[in-house]
Amino acid sequence: MTTLFSLMRSLILIALMATGMVMLANNAHAAVKSATEFYSQSADPLETEANRLRDQTQKALQLHQQLLHNKIETREAFHGELYQLTTAEKFTQDILNPARFRIGIPSKRGIETDQYPAIMISLTKDAPRNTRSADIRDLVRSENRRYQEVLKDNERAFEEVQELLTYLKDLREQINMSRTGKEAKRKYEIYLRRLSSAKAQYYTALNEFCVAAAQAEFNGLTGKRLIPGGSPFQLRGAGS
Repeated sequence: MTTLFSLMRSLILIALMATGMVMLANNAHAAVKSATEFYSQSADPLETEANRLRDQTQKALQLHQQLLHNKIETREAFHGELYQLTTAEKFTQDILNPARFRIGIPSKRGIETDQYPAIMISLTKDAPRNTRSADIRDLVRSENRRYQEVLKDNERAFEEVQELLTYLKDLREQINMSRTGKEAKRKYEIYLRRLSSAKAQYYTALNEFCVAAAQAEFNGLTGKRLIPGGSPFQLRGAGS
């Protein structure tokens, strides 16, 4: 009887130990899953911003190519499309800041006058003509030496932003496929930093394009057609 009781007790202990091991394994799996899910869900708004930035970069590149090849018909059309590009960034600069804060990356304010003066001029298309003309004139004078190369170099700048954003698509999938919470966190942080860099590169490229746009306006957006070959930025006004 004693032997039978000891055997039963041993079997019960083995069963309890097996149950405990299964529970521990399940809890560990749940912890990993919850961590990976957390970072995957946290990456959703970053992916939304990456997709938005990808669309904006494509629009900017198309407008850039139109200006480069003198395919824009009127200054009104040109101003309208450029204004849409620049104003879109005024309302999105804080989207990444909560994510930056969580992992200790300094917050950014987006487009600032001292960093992107040409972009800021593009935002003043409805400002008084004299004031705006003076700002454009000052910018053209300060950047005069670079104008011949701005458009040529800047096309590649937009393409580099597109390449970085394409890489982010693969990185986003890697976050979802992470096997551990630690791996998911590392991929998420890389994703955020690369997206932040892509956005900064886009701002720089857009500002450079606005430098070229300022010269186009200074030299040719007066309602008169420029002499062919007189400028790489030949536009005509709506009435010409």
